[in-house]
Parts: sequence; structure tokens; C-alpha cells
Amino acid sequence: MVSNRSPEGKQPHYDDQITITISSIIGFIRSQRGAAKLCYEGFSYTKKKETKSTIRWECSQRRSDNCKGTVTSDNPVS
Repeated sequence: MVSNRSPEGKQPHYDDQITITISSIIGFIRSQRGAAKLCYEGFSYTKKKETKSTIRWECSQRRSDNCKGTVTSDNPVS
């Protein structure tokens, strides 16, 4: 399951939380420093926190553009 917050930082309404097929929508790339980045709907996210069951990703533009977007994925992502 993947849920997200809008890049504008607005908390989605419960109905806005979505479950998607990862292989058709989400991509993964490596940053210049070799860290994993998640790509989703034109935005890239860096890994912020990992637990046994989930990974929390934050918008890569969090500091430069004050982007508040987040994505939470299952761990491992499958």
C-alpha cells in the first residue's frame, strides 16, 4: 500500500488515501550520492525513515522549495 500527501503539504482526506500497483506508477532511481529515490507522479522523494513494515519518503525539494509532500510505502516495497 502506498499513501501520499500532496506536494503542497495538505493532509489528504481519508478517501484520498490510495492503494496503487507499484510496478506501473512508481519508479526508483539513485541519487548522485547513491541513495535510493522514489519517483511518483513527476515528483521525487528521498527515504526519511524505515521501520519493519513501512518506509516514509519525503519530497526531494523539501528544503529548497519548502515542499511538504510525503509517501509511505510497504517495506519491503513489492
